[in-house]
Amino acid sequence: MLKYLGYNNNFVISYDVRPESDIFLAADNLLEDIEDNKYEEFQDIYFFKKTLRIISEKIGNFSKEEFLEYLLDNIKFLYIDIPEDKATKVFSMMNGSKAIMKDEELRFSL
Repeated sequence: MLKYLGYNNNFVISYDVRPESDIFLAADNLLEDIEDNKYEEFQDIYFFKKTLRIISEKIGNFSKEEFLEYLLDNIKFLYIDIPEDKATKVFSMMNGSKAIMKDEELRFSL
């Protein structure tokens, strides 16, 4: 969302589930292919693009600059470090068994 709104301060998005997703999120041209509805091999990239399309639609006529200022002034992100022995249970609770993950992806949720 910050990239969509034009936030250019240095920040890094790290998504360690798979290299392709991390590369997609780190790209400077992140917004260039969000309208591309082609088949996505990875469900997370598909949903990243879908989310960016929804943000674009919902923001509509709002001033991106004003909305960005509001977000930066009023929204806080929390990082919660989950112990390794509880990671699978927490992931399952939060995911609600909705995401279909490949075997190689499951190791990142353990």
